[in-house]
Amino acid sequence: MYALFWLLLPVAAISGWIAATRHFKTLAENNQLSNAPRVDLSQKGLANLVDTQPDNAVDIVIDKLEVSPETVEVHLALGKLYRQSGEVNRAIRFHQNLIEKHALSHEQRESILFELGRDYVSAGLLDRAERIFKDLLTTDAFKISSSKALVDVYQQEKDWRAALEYAEMYQSLSGISQKTRIGQYCCEQAEKIAKEDADNISDVKTLLELALKKDKSCVRAYMLLGDLYFKQQAFDVALKHYVAAVDQDRNYLSVVLENVVCCFQQVPQKERRLTLLANRSERNLKPATENSLVQDEHLILAHNKTIKYIEQTLEKTPTLSLLSEYLQLSLDDLGAENKKYNTKIINALTQINRKNASYKCVSCGLGVHALHWQCPSCANWSTIKPL
Repeated sequence: MYALFWLLLPVAAISGWIAATRHFKTLAENNQLSNAPRVDLSQKGLANLVDTQPDNAVDIVIDKLEVSPETVEVHLALGKLYRQSGEVNRAIRFHQNLIEKHALSHEQRESILFELGRDYVSAGLLDRAERIFKDLLTTDAFKISSSKALVDVYQQEKDWRAALEYAEMYQSLSGISQKTRIGQYCCEQAEKIAKEDADNISDVKTLLELALKKDKSCVRAYMLLGDLYFKQQAFDVALKHYVAAVDQDRNYLSVVLENVVCCFQQVPQKERRLTLLANRSERNLKPATENSLVQDEHLILAHNKTIKYIEQTLEKTPTLSLLSEYLQLSLDDLGAENKKYNTKIINALTQINRKNASYKCVSCGLGVHALHWQCPSCANWSTIKPL
């Protein structure tokens, strides 16, 4: 409470102490506070109040600082400080009391309502927050902020269809790209449908293709489409999507590597080579070179091309998991003695991976053992990468 109060002082000094002090002086002269204890609202008096009554200081100031158009900013600042310090229930009561005051303008009431909606979100009362933010969508001042707030509400509720709708609304109103979120919301819907109805491949595919239409760099959508075609044994199409995913972010090669290796073994050599040529790392090949590579069967063996592909990725984005996979695939090319040492290295790397986090959020640094498309800590999307 002591720290909270000191955070208030500069806000109060800027936002209306002078007006409030004059107001109390007038009330005192009119004997309206004759039965209440006088509170010195100067900085020295407030400091003394904190020293003598640290647990009640803020409550006393709130009680004595009457709500008026001149002091509403101070009250809003207090409410925010309550919420930010974890005192959500107090923030809710505080804003509910403020909204009942009659001396406020429409704009000030809207500001208080918006803060009350944020209080409800912090308290987990999402249905109440939803009603407030939807009402504020009709206002000029809070249309953009409320659409963004509704995205967060529906995201918490895992209502991905509604989250997608309001993310597109917020993007349209604000001009701020939400393509990453929108693509992820499409993927979330697709995975939900796939779990509920495994035979509904059409809707799943439609949503994943929509994700790529909204966000061409959506690694997750490429990977999920790859998995979908892989299950259908359409290995050539699956491989194209896996390569497209890695083309967007090489960090994820270790995630799809097992299926990629299987695809290499199943896909006809010509199709395999053409798929790999779509990768950026090989787009500088001339047409004549491309044709000769397609015709040369010895250069497009699945095993060798997988090894080469991993080597290229290790040079750019090395990870422990990918190194382990590379060594495992390299065993066939080693003699018995070297194979024994490589096996020991692989086992050691496996132990390290088990003990340590396999993935890490590049935004907040959270380490996790499983791939999350939304960070459990900072809630950012597509920021968790394999180590």
